[in-house]
Amino acid sequence: MRRAIATGRPAALLLAAALWAAPAGAAAPPSGSVTFLSGEATRQAGGQAEKLAPGSLVYQDDLVETGARTRLELKLPDKSVIRLGPQSKLRLTTAVFGKSAGDRTVSASLLVGQIWAKVEKAVGGESRFEVQTRNAVAGCAAPPSGWMPGRTSPAW
Repeated sequence: MRRAIATGRPAALLLAAALWAAPAGAAAPPSGSVTFLSGEATRQAGGQAEKLAPGSLVYQDDLVETGARTRLELKLPDKSVIRLGPQSKLRLTTAVFGKSAGDRTVSASLLVGQIWAKVEKAVGGESRFEVQTRNAVAGCAAPPSGWMPGRTSPAW
């Protein structure tokens, strides 16, 4: 009996070590999903690039890139929509969602390209939705339902 307990202990220690060493982002909820894609797009996370397709998930800290003649639409958990034009690069810096649109914090950085966002109406709570570019920051503290265009190149 003592021997069975002794052999079970290393297995439990290995399991605990594996759970402790698991990447922190592994259990992170998705920050959005691709609802429309015309052309080629990728998401980069942890140095790894992955091709996107309709239904693909994106996560906080991902870098989303679109190719030439590509259009991409992301739908966030609060039902807000982000659209990217051709040759755009967007980093989802912060994407935290509560139970309602009023409990969200979204911060994205448009490195290059074109963006259009329809921000879901927030009632109450601490809501924040902002897009940063090299030249400006567009943000909504408690945005009405509507859209927020931005670009670092000509409109599409």
